[in-house]
Amino acid sequence: MAPEKSSIGTASALVATYFTETTDMDFELDPAIIAALPAGAEIIAVDPHGNTNWSNGFRVAVVIGDEKEEFFLKIINREDAIEMAIGQYESQKALIQYLPDNISPPLAHGALELNPDSAFFLTKFHKLHLVFPTGKFGFPVTTFKGYVAVDNEWTDTWEEFFDRQFKKEIAWEQTVRGEDAEMEHLAEEFFDKVIPRLLRPL
Repeated sequence: MAPEKSSIGTASALVATYFTETTDMDFELDPAIIAALPAGAEIIAVDPHGNTNWSNGFRVAVVIGDEKEEFFLKIINREDAIEMAIGQYESQKALIQYLPDNISPPLAHGALELNPDSAFFLTKFHKLHLVFPTGKFGFPVTTFKGYVAVDNEWTDTWEEFFDRQFKKEIAWEQTVRGEDAEMEHLAEEFFDKVIPRLLRPL
């Protein structure tokens, strides 16, 4: 039985324009996704939240009564989209039994109504990092990856923390294997383009 459909709210709230360097994509929330949201949910915002070569991510904000909730939505655009959505849903459902504080509850998956060759996966929006009462990102003591120390000094953003640590790991690797011009070029592209797109929205 299909769940009771949520209210649609304003038309502008159902549309998110997702920009990459090569593609402009207008995305309208599919009726199957609206039906999968909790009953009584009024959609107030749909914002781009990361993409890959095979999927697009969105943060969906809704109001239910007087409470605001946020969900993560993944749209999968591949030949095996349905199977991929099922796989993510079932694996996340299994993991939450053992890591309830770290895994976001999966809510729904299925084919899009307007495009049955594509699929969606819907889960509660969950920040998978630890934020201390200071509101900063880091840890009170030094930790280690094997015998390599991790710089856990506090930062204001998750992007800043990850960027700093990954640069130090590359520098350490070069002390072991020597400098590599190709690696340095790839690292520069990674820090300039990949990290901001993936981590800045968090």
